[in-house]
Amino acid sequence: MKNIAEKWGIPFHTYQLMTKDEAQNAPIIWTTFGLFCNGQFISYEIMSANKFEKVFNYIMNREFIPF
Repeated sequence: MKNIAEKWGIPFHTYQLMTKDEAQNAPIIWTTFGLFCNGQFISYEIMSANKFEKVFNYIMNREFIPF
């Protein structure tokens, strides 16, 4: 996923939750995976590289307005 984001020239960050407290204070209920763009929650689904690129392409090709 990082390679795909770099291809688009977009910063990509991953955060691994290491403690119970980090998980309990995470911004989403499902702490296995969370995708955010500009602080807006996109998905909790674990994605293949292909699906991530499709989602990323969709976000980049429309006006993305955070809530």
